[in-house]
Amino acid sequence: MPRALAIAIVLLLWTPTANAAQKCPPGKSWSRAVVACIQTKCPAGAKRTYTQTCNCGEAWNKPFRTCWKNGLATHCVKKGQRCPGERSTTRLPSKPKPKPRVIVKPQHRPLPSSRRAPACNYERRIHTLSQAIKKKGMSSKRIRASAKYVDYIREMENLDRYSRYTFCSDEEGNATLKFNTPEERLYQSITRLNGLISSFAAAFGGLAGAAASAQKDLERLQTAHGQVMKQRGKGLTKKGPMGPMFNRYQKMVRSRKTTMANLDRLADKTICRQFLSEELQLAKLLHRTIPRDRSCNKLLQKALSDRIRRTKTLGFGRLFDPKGYRTLKRRCGWR
Repeated sequence: MPRALAIAIVLLLWTPTANAAQKCPPGKSWSRAVVACIQTKCPAGAKRTYTQTCNCGEAWNKPFRTCWKNGLATHCVKKGQRCPGERSTTRLPSKPKPKPRVIVKPQHRPLPSSRRAPACNYERRIHTLSQAIKKKGMSSKRIRASAKYVDYIREMENLDRYSRYTFCSDEEGNATLKFNTPEERLYQSITRLNGLISSFAAAFGGLAGAAASAQKDLERLQTAHGQVMKQRGKGLTKKGPMGPMFNRYQKMVRSRKTTMANLDRLADKTICRQFLSEELQLAKLLHRTIPRDRSCNKLLQKALSDRIRRTKTLGFGRLFDPKGYRTLKRRCGWR
């Protein structure tokens, strides 16, 4: 029993406390939320941002400013007013002296800590860009463009589903192609896609060549599908000799693959011309600026990234997806 009591006392004395593990300067305390030291108590009228920094309203475009001293927020004053103890920057002109003046070159001195911007401070910029996107996204032209893009993606998914088939062969040298969808549905989907592609070509002059190429691919897919449907057999199952059926099957596979790739490329080129400059700025913040900023730790990066991804943009969020952004950047020619 005495031995066990001695071991417990040693373990208790050896275990460090949370306060001893993290030392913060006066006026600040350790925060597990952002894994950094934050101000313990904000001044009257101030609130905390996503980074747990005290802010009197600059981050939300309110007519107030935050006064800083020794790295701590001390007061909240109205925009345009001076902080307590802050001197006026205007100076009276000095009287000319009879003696020749000595010209001294100005020295660039760093701003005091009380006037430096907080590290990883992107919240205000993200809020401004998001509000601009929300306001511009309500225009009638933007709504019509979004609706057409949605219809185009839906028809692409229908075509992908309607043009699927299964190839089988038997020991007698015959082959069977089984389609999943009636021929009429496939042709109706191709007709609707041709109409949407024509509207894109009319709205954007630079898409005439890509639109014509996509329409030719649809025509080839329809022709290859029609040749197989003429084979003997009932319903959606077509039979024939192994050699000719396999050749037609390969032709359909190549035609289907090329058609879907060109339709996908045309969809990206269409929305390239419809993105707002604010959307592109948010994407650049998400994929380049914030990840390269060493003052942003992983938790702050995640909070800011989630804030950006909550913004509704054209293209089903592809602009904020890393792989989708790389594809759009290549096809749209962005730097």
